[in-house]
Amino acid sequence: METRIELPDLTPLIGMAIAIGLVVYLVTWPIIAANEAPRGRGLVFFLIALCLGPLAPLGAALACCAQDLPRRRRMPHGYRAKYCCRCDARNQIPKANDGFACWRCGEEHSLTPV
Repeated sequence: METRIELPDLTPLIGMAIAIGLVVYLVTWPIIAANEAPRGRGLVFFLIALCLGPLAPLGAALACCAQDLPRRRRMPHGYRAKYCCRCDARNQIPKANDGFACWRCGEEHSLTPV
């Protein structure tokens, strides 16, 4: 009597586990890139990371490094924006004023009231 133990063929199971892991890897990094991207540009970085394939973490890193576009602040009601001729600093001036001193360099400027 011969006792022989045959091991099951695990090749399909291992192949399926590798395929599922690869899909999770290739989808997870683009989602991370989309979440880390600046406002309004998530789809762009999702597609970049998706197209990079195995280098998808690089797409997520690019999304983290991307700068949000600078936004201009609105002037409060009754004020206007004037730029200094000397240092190019933006100054908030009341509309009734006929002059101002720059907040950065102290240069005096005269204006015509609005």
